[in-house]
Amino acid sequence: MKVLLILVLCTTEVSPAPKFCLSPSVDLPKEQGPEANEMDVGVYFIFDDNFQVKSNDQGQPTLLEYLLTLLNAAQLRYLDIQKLRVVLSLVGASKIQLEMQRYDYIRSRGQAGVQLNAKNVHSYVKEHFTKNRNTYAEGDVVIFISGLNLLRVPQEPKMWTGGPTIGGACGDDRVGLIHDDGQSFNGVGDLAQTIAFLLGATRDTSWSASHSQARLGFLTSTIGGGPRYRVFSGK
Repeated sequence: MKVLLILVLCTTEVSPAPKFCLSPSVDLPKEQGPEANEMDVGVYFIFDDNFQVKSNDQGQPTLLEYLLTLLNAAQLRYLDIQKLRVVLSLVGASKIQLEMQRYDYIRSRGQAGVQLNAKNVHSYVKEHFTKNRNTYAEGDVVIFISGLNLLRVPQEPKMWTGGPTIGGACGDDRVGLIHDDGQSFNGVGDLAQTIAFLLGATRDTSWSASHSQARLGFLTSTIGGGPRYRVFSGK
């Protein structure tokens, strides 16, 4: 069963405030031309020293080239949404310095290596956004990219630790975290999923069905997004 996401106007009075949110509880908007139901989402990226763009098979991309490619790839994950076209636009990118503590870095064995405590980092990013909201006025969503893996603990059936607030972009809680290695665009699913949650998409699964749903690979069924291409959500 497909989860249908509908465009409605956001009525939360904050400054600055996005012009939209997603909700499954309203009637489907009537189509009035090819651009009538187009949703333009401004994405502002922030990052720290842990994220660096590296050379790949295509050479050495600039920071903006890499972020634009990452954003365009994430947009492809929304193509199956019916009667709604989501357009992601890069509106800014800047390096910041978060005051992290020693215990925010978690060392683990195996390929994960050093991970960041996503719950704590999300709090730091939200605090940074609150103090500097005018800087990010053009961003409908603000995404912090970590070059280190994020330790996110499942809290079924709710959002995992460090996950974005569902519908947060409709108010003033529009920040999210993703991991990307700066080389292989491995954060595409994470980015598409995080933006979807911020716009109002909900989890595909509950604890009783989480393992089977995760194997199906739908975008909102598991941490970081599933592998199924162009499938937004389903049960």
